[in-house]
Amino acid sequence: MPRPPSSVSSGPDERSALFGPPTTLERDLWARPESRLLLLSARTCPPLLTEATEGVDWPTFRKLVFAHRLVPHVARSLSEVPTVPSAFCHALQQAEADNAWRQLEMARVLTVVLGALGEAGVPALPIKGPALASWLFGDPARRTSIDLDVLVAPDALAEAFAVVGRIGFESGGKVRGLTAAEAEVVATEFQLKDAAFIHPEWRVSLEIHWRPFRDRGLSTLAEGLAADLRVDTTGLAWRNTRVSAAGAAFVLAHGAMHGYRRLTWLADAAALSERLDEAAWEEVVALAAADGFEGAVLLGPYLAHRLLGAPVPEAVRPRIEAHLPRLRRLAGWCLTETPDHERQMHPATAALGAGLYDRSGDRLRHLWHLLVSPASGELAEADLRPGAAARARRIAARPARLVRNGARWVTGQR
Repeated sequence: MPRPPSSVSSGPDERSALFGPPTTLERDLWARPESRLLLLSARTCPPLLTEATEGVDWPTFRKLVFAHRLVPHVARSLSEVPTVPSAFCHALQQAEADNAWRQLEMARVLTVVLGALGEAGVPALPIKGPALASWLFGDPARRTSIDLDVLVAPDALAEAFAVVGRIGFESGGKVRGLTAAEAEVVATEFQLKDAAFIHPEWRVSLEIHWRPFRDRGLSTLAEGLAADLRVDTTGLAWRNTRVSAAGAAFVLAHGAMHGYRRLTWLADAAALSERLDEAAWEEVVALAAADGFEGAVLLGPYLAHRLLGAPVPEAVRPRIEAHLPRLRRLAGWCLTETPDHERQMHPATAALGAGLYDRSGDRLRHLWHLLVSPASGELAEADLRPGAAARARRIAARPARLVRNGARWVTGQR
């Protein structure tokens, strides 16, 4: 049963009884009226928000709502608050209606894509997007997604590319024009994991993933997701499928890898805290711990509790306490970049990515891959043919790339 609305909290201090005093990040977010209202509005069961609207600069708040993709959450929370300006309410209601139409259209396209893959015998799994929204919130329109993400087995990659091409999707992005063999070279050596497509008529973007993560070392989590792949000739099974433990771990790992720069990902973590049962949470933690990635998966429930008031699952609480100093450091690196200006090689971003790993060797491996992976556009210059000779040429190019990427890191240009 949903919790009844409460009065507006006094800020992060009431979270201090669990997991320590407020961090600098929390104090900063709660000190600004706009970010404070955003955090309260994004809660699964928002409090009474009349007082929280005092001092809010509404144009600034509007930008935050859209940047963090929280239109459905905020519209639900503020629709009956009398102190919200009528013009803002009207604009928000229109944005909510537009978002609902768009998300339902994406849900339709997802059904078409999965059905086409199923007819071709390609096992597939929708990750994030309408499938996640349907299970977490009961309605695809209750979450904002900008594209569709579908996971397939690596050995079905060429067939999956052909299938989506037959239903009108055109390839784009870093793997444009690559053969299946070249795509495997890119996936193995350059830490890429997906291919981007666009449907010009439907105006829907689609990513076909052959791995859920760039890092091949996260094999236990990847194998858990691979076990969820299925052949679905109707394309409709996603509407009645609960998120598995591996799927939940993926959602949390994805948010952590992006530093929860968009609060919509933290709203997902908060919803998972309420929707997953304790047995599933135990499996989530076990999967992540097996890959040395437990801290990354714990970051979501920790921040969701601290910032969005989400309950802490009992299976997770002792693990958060065990990792608490590191989680508090990681939290300080989250939400530090404006949502639409991610810089992969920015020092704070690299520190966050490395810090998500539990073991020092994995942290060093993460930084090494950042430094030797090509920037956008460099793939066109690389020899991507399979075979020992081409691989030797790619290895020989690493020192120069290391210097270039190191310079970009220092100057913040990547």
